[in-house]
Amino acid sequence: MTDMLSPANANPGTDAIVLTGGSAWGMDVGVGAMHWLEDHKDVDIPIVPGAVIYDIGRGGDDTARPTADWGYRAMDAAEDGPVRQGTVGAGTGALTGNGTLKGGVGTASVVLDDGTVVGALVVVNALGSTVNPKDCTLYGAELGLGQEFAGLRKPSPAECRPLEGTSPARNTTIAVVATSASMENAAATRMAAAAQDGLARAINPAHTLHDGDTVFAVATGTGRRLATNDPDDVPALARIGAAAADTLSRAVAHAMLAATSARQYESYESYCDTYPSACANLQRHRAGRGGA
Repeated sequence: MTDMLSPANANPGTDAIVLTGGSAWGMDVGVGAMHWLEDHKDVDIPIVPGAVIYDIGRGGDDTARPTADWGYRAMDAAEDGPVRQGTVGAGTGALTGNGTLKGGVGTASVVLDDGTVVGALVVVNALGSTVNPKDCTLYGAELGLGQEFAGLRKPSPAECRPLEGTSPARNTTIAVVATSASMENAAATRMAAAAQDGLARAINPAHTLHDGDTVFAVATGTGRRLATNDPDDVPALARIGAAAADTLSRAVAHAMLAATSARQYESYESYCDTYPSACANLQRHRAGRGGA
């Protein structure tokens, strides 16, 4: 349903957005979400766009994949509060760096000076690496706010070594960026485009031919809608777009730090298990929220 989101189309908004694993089979999850909205919200034709990471086979065999029932149950379990991160949900089979490190789900947010909130939720499953080869630090962590990544250190020289990739061509990083501002569709589309730069700052290389990177943008405000064709709105839109990019970069770093090694079928090491000296003093209670 992504074409329905184009500013050229008459779409009043969405009822839900689905991020899932399971490769093309995972799109059944969106159907489950639609049935939940029909049953619980009395929506005749639910608008539920979605994106899926290419992770088929990482659950043991190609038939291990989510179903529509998973989408229904996920909607049933949705609640306010902190989002689980790391090797959970759509991030369960996620990998990065040509299969060298475990990826996963990450989130971050920021409150701008005027009170506007910008947040990001990402599923990191990239061909590119989130690790700077010069010192094995995480690209996205360089944009941390305040004590967001308190305790995170540069890995020791003994740990910082080249990683050999073994799993090409099964990638895609997907995300949602959201703001408490109110926006017209075209402005939200521009925010999604700006947020893509956040992926490029946290993953290298990004947007390769082996990636299907997709970012959705959501504006939840109810006041006057910011518009790209109103010169008075341009400064606010620029600030929100820049914040969306930085916040998405930070969310990528949180995904990597929260991921856990997976050794069920094949051995996929997490960032913190690969570089234990970097995470030895990491304060994992940080919620990834800051002000700017």
